[in-house]
Amino acid sequence: MQEELAPIDETRAPRGLRNAIMLVYVLLLLVVLVIVNIYPMRIMENKIVDTARVDMLDDAATLASAVGNISVHSTDNIGSAVSVLNLNRDNRRIVVTDQYGVVGYDSLSSSRLYGQIVTFSEVLSALSGQDVFYCIHEGDSFEKWAATPIMSGDTLCGTVYMYEQDSNSALLLKNIAYNLRMVSLGAIVLSAVCLLLFNKALGKRFSKLLAGVREARLGNFNYRIKMSGSDELARIATEFNDLSARIQANDMARRRFVSDASHELKTPLASIKLLSDSISQNKNISRETVNEFLEDINGEIVRLIRISEELIAINKVDDITEEPYICDLSHTVKKAVERLKVNAKMAKVKLQTEYGSGCSVVATEDGLYHIVFNLIENAIKYNREGGRVRVRLRTEEDKVLLSVLDTGIGIPEHDQRRVFERFFRVDKNRSRATGGTGLGLSIVKEWADKFDAEIRLESFYGEGSEFTVIFPLPQDEQKEGETP
Repeated sequence: MQEELAPIDETRAPRGLRNAIMLVYVLLLLVVLVIVNIYPMRIMENKIVDTARVDMLDDAATLASAVGNISVHSTDNIGSAVSVLNLNRDNRRIVVTDQYGVVGYDSLSSSRLYGQIVTFSEVLSALSGQDVFYCIHEGDSFEKWAATPIMSGDTLCGTVYMYEQDSNSALLLKNIAYNLRMVSLGAIVLSAVCLLLFNKALGKRFSKLLAGVREARLGNFNYRIKMSGSDELARIATEFNDLSARIQANDMARRRFVSDASHELKTPLASIKLLSDSISQNKNISRETVNEFLEDINGEIVRLIRISEELIAINKVDDITEEPYICDLSHTVKKAVERLKVNAKMAKVKLQTEYGSGCSVVATEDGLYHIVFNLIENAIKYNREGGRVRVRLRTEEDKVLLSVLDTGIGIPEHDQRRVFERFFRVDKNRSRATGGTGLGLSIVKEWADKFDAEIRLESFYGEGSEFTVIFPLPQDEQKEGETP
């Protein structure tokens, strides 16, 4: 029973990933918004405080210098100095004390501090010779305090104390904070819209990928994912399409191979059945005819064995696990030639060999033997009576060349590109007569590809063919029998 495929949830995976992306995006957005709203406000607040520190301490120092140069520190004289220096502000209070902390001037008209000793911390610090500044931002205003000592030469003769309440700066900061919040809110809305659009587009792209996976799982390798762009998902879609195309090609090749193999096996089996039925059903058949039929049956059996061996050889190429190593190609050629001498003699074909020196290649003994044997056997099989086959082995620059030249029937130009296809025959009738299966050259091509070798074919129909296999020369540091 065929196992039923579980359905693919087309939304689960995309939604899970999209939700994760949205969560990360929201978290990042919140972090950015917090930074945007807090960091600039901190900078602005610090800037206001720094500016206030400089302004108030400068004003206090200017007044302290002016008061220090006055011989009589009366309320009127100090008031005149404040007016001349234009230090009065609606939101500012100025207090001047003597060296004992007794108030001699207060800009507040309703002040009751005249003649009193003040114990403000700022005044006490100024009496010890220090410049002091404090600032507090609370509610809708900045509260600022500053104090500086009054010096007459090297003698401390009093202090200048200032207190200021700044609502304008606080209002400015509040407006900036409001504008930032509005900008942030707009950014949130815009980002949310963009995120939803992005989420929707991403979902569609994932759905396309999942649709392709579903079709491939159902065996529909003709399906192609249409996805624009050059992002990672588009690249995945491209890779998927390429993989589907390769699987489709392999599947078609497999089907064609099975069909061709079935056809090749069916023909001799049908012949055997026909011959055996003729023997069993004809009671008056002569012994001579029986022997003739048995010879034909034996020939078909030999053909079946040959097809089976070549099918096994092809499967061996596909399943090869042995690592290539340095092999002596001359030894393999001599071995194949020795075995095929009988074939050449029976076909009345002259077999010639020419060996060069240093003809080692990176391959396997078994693979090399299949290449050499099939090329020479084909050259003998499709030759003319009285023809010749020349096997030539040589080196050129950084290549090792194996050439097999025959004076046989040749290959038409329009068939030369197909001779390496499995079960392809130039002349089917002649191939069957000689026992050919159409697998020999495909085996040669597949083994050559395994060893990074190139095959060249030169043939003129009716004159002969020359197959040349070009192997790369092993590197100098590699030794015979050593894996590269």
